[in-house]
Amino acid sequence: MIIEVILGILTGIVLGLIPSLHINFVSYLFISFSIFLIFPNHLFFFLSLSISQLITNYIPQTFFSVPNTENIMSLFPLHRLFLKQQAYDGIFLCFLGSFFGSLFSILLFPLLFLFFTFFIGFNFLISFAIIFTILSFIFSQKTLKEKLIIFLIIFSSGILGLFTLKYNYFVKEPLFICVMGLFTFPLLLKSIFEKNSKTIYQKTTLSILPSLKNSSLYSFFGSLASLFVILVPSFSSSLGAVVFSRFKEKISTYNYLIIFSSISISALIFSYFLAMFFNKPRLGYFAILLSEKLVLFKTDLVLYISAIILTVSLTILILLSLIKDIILFFNSQNLNRLNLIVLIVSFIFIIYLSDFKTLLVFFLSVLIGFLPLIFNKSRVYLMGYIMLPTLLFYL
Repeated sequence: MIIEVILGILTGIVLGLIPSLHINFVSYLFISFSIFLIFPNHLFFFLSLSISQLITNYIPQTFFSVPNTENIMSLFPLHRLFLKQQAYDGIFLCFLGSFFGSLFSILLFPLLFLFFTFFIGFNFLISFAIIFTILSFIFSQKTLKEKLIIFLIIFSSGILGLFTLKYNYFVKEPLFICVMGLFTFPLLLKSIFEKNSKTIYQKTTLSILPSLKNSSLYSFFGSLASLFVILVPSFSSSLGAVVFSRFKEKISTYNYLIIFSSISISALIFSYFLAMFFNKPRLGYFAILLSEKLVLFKTDLVLYISAIILTVSLTILILLSLIKDIILFFNSQNLNRLNLIVLIVSFIFIIYLSDFKTLLVFFLSVLIGFLPLIFNKSRVYLMGYIMLPTLLFYL
């Protein structure tokens, strides 16, 4: 097991440093190139790969697709710290949230088991949760104009989701294509074509010293929130963090990052747990592991927990030893040029998976993805792409 975990960690770190490479797309590549046949029955390799890839990906998330401060409301908090020369702080906080979140998610396994056992089959609760979230997004806005803008973003992305997920007869790999169009390409294009006045050199030392008590507390809140996220199909880590922040409106950027990273790692860990006990994964990657018969039986829970702790700890230690050199590398580069390279490589992936009709859908998703940037709103409202089809499925 240890050798598999180490190989998975190293592979996950390499893949995690590639911008816009989601773990679900990694699994598509594994199928396309028959990687699962090369590593048969090596579950811990694929498990540790997904965890280390998730943690490592906070680095490219921080440095790529950063627009100017004029668009600050639609920025992911990591980008806000980047603009303040505090990229190191943001990445370190995500590592901290991932570490504590993984520990708390393990402790919450019994509660997850009870919740899922109780709520399974109660489809109206899932429908209620989605409707409540959508309405809270719309009616939390102060003016009628802002309410209409949020409705437009949710409705347009939701309609796209209906025609590519629920009633899809013509788009190959619609989830990857549309997620790239909605979330990745608009911000990449904006960051490339904006006129940045100067290069923002990042500090290579921490500007803050996070409190362990505060970090563990917000990580625990994140893991608890992830129970809610994982029980409702279509809910994401960022959506869970936004919902939590509405209960605590004055939450700081630092605490938000701890919560977000804790929710993300917990959702990943919970997804495999649900696959293992209920045959109900909430992440496409683990669904593919199930189809490839790479999911362990529930009697192997101790090995699973051991692999989680080992993977998270080693990944963070390796990245902390490299992070200063990585920051120095980015400080010496033209980020616009790197963003352009990422855009080109990502578009090559799109072409690889697309035909003419799929490309039309991709360009439409890019147009919809620009709506939050144009109106200076959070991109989390684009989750209507998954929420609306899921709602209709459970009604």
